[in-house]
Amino acid sequence: MSLVRGSENTKEMLVKYAAELQWKLGGRIKLDEAIRDLLKNARIKDPLLLAKAQIEGGNEDALKELYKERKMDEERARRRLRI
Repeated sequence: MSLVRGSENTKEMLVKYAAELQWKLGGRIKLDEAIRDLLKNARIKDPLLLAKAQIEGGNEDALKELYKERKMDEERARRRLRI
């Protein structure tokens, strides 16, 4: 087991993220799993997808794509965490 240092603010944000992840997935999540999820999702998600949807203004196809991607992300997380 190794030690990772961070500010109290960072720890608060990580704990809140882990709580949201637990709520979404319906199971207990360790902080290590929350960090892993953050790192993995940082590489997977298309950061410009939301910007594209906002620029196109009210485009329902872009909104549907956002919801589809979100659902796929949650399904991947469930499979990865075996929930």
